[in-house]
Amino acid sequence: MKLHCRARRLAAPRAAFLALTLVMGLGLAACGGDNSNAGAAAEIWPEKTMGELADAAAKEGEVSWYTVFTKENSAPIIGAFQKAYPGIKVTTLRLSANQLSSRILTEQRGGQFNADVVSGNATYIGQLQKAGALHGFHVAGLPALPSGLTLPEGYEGVVYINTSVLAYNPQAVKAAGLTPPTTWQDLTKPEWKGKFSIDPESVDWYDSLVSSMGHDQALELVKALAANSPRITPNHTQQLTEMQAGETLAAVAAYGPASAAFKKTDPTRTDFVNSNPLPAVLTLSGLAKKPPHRNAAMLFQSWLLSAEGQQVVVDAAGKISIRGDVRNNTTLWDPKTWTPAWADPSRPPDEYNKLSSEFDKAVNP
Repeated sequence: MKLHCRARRLAAPRAAFLALTLVMGLGLAACGGDNSNAGAAAEIWPEKTMGELADAAAKEGEVSWYTVFTKENSAPIIGAFQKAYPGIKVTTLRLSANQLSSRILTEQRGGQFNADVVSGNATYIGQLQKAGALHGFHVAGLPALPSGLTLPEGYEGVVYINTSVLAYNPQAVKAAGLTPPTTWQDLTKPEWKGKFSIDPESVDWYDSLVSSMGHDQALELVKALAANSPRITPNHTQQLTEMQAGETLAAVAAYGPASAAFKKTDPTRTDFVNSNPLPAVLTLSGLAKKPPHRNAAMLFQSWLLSAEGQQVVVDAAGKISIRGDVRNNTTLWDPKTWTPAWADPSRPPDEYNKLSSEFDKAVNP
């Protein structure tokens, strides 16, 4: 009964992930969809230059982008793309990562192929690829992945990096007579009991901790945080909203780019600390299976991952680029100062579910 209650209260994203894993096991074809392109053995479209794609894309006239980017973040990206390619209209469907994967699988099982480009959390994008819901494409000029990370050939498009930081409200911390936290361990101290929040879906953060400090020490830290009565807030943005409002004083594993945006809005009520090593996770972008606007999809994907597109992702959307030829916000990302601790973007579903279940039990003992 306890497990069922936890699932109802917290684990909508996890339920969707488990459903996705089930779909992978059954195969799209078993549910009525075409599974001819399933898996890594599917054809991978070769590199094409922007010039080669532009004319054919203009004839198609539009591209459909399914994305986790917010409207505020996606609007300047779309504006910059349409300025470069004015004959192509970009339509978007914005959903959370788990909703995105579920939506695409549901559509494709019903024989509908509406998405051209899909951008979202590496875990869900990776599972869509394994389920045969994406199509491989060699984008020209992609940078090498960080050492130790792998992605399937033709599916290496990193649209941005997300970091997990320790965010806090300077004004509220001072009013409470506390010293601003500088490490995750600070929030395990008695004076912080019940004064911070944690997102129970921060599995990528936990994965990063495991990679940087080892499994046992990472699990011990999460259990110590959970023992200090945090507020359970199953949404990263909501964590920051509650913190700015003074409902909590700090947020464990808040997203770095979002924290920087909140700080820009009101630095008196939002600040953040990058730990070293710095937890980091890839956010990927790929082509959907049977994209209705094939050339426009390849053009948009190529532009989005190019130095030009990535600079817009950094400057206008406030994200972090993996490219070395793009100017990142050094308060968020400087590998010379903070060594990245990467979550594994290619973790098999059974391993991810095990890690997710372990994290859930640690946060909700």
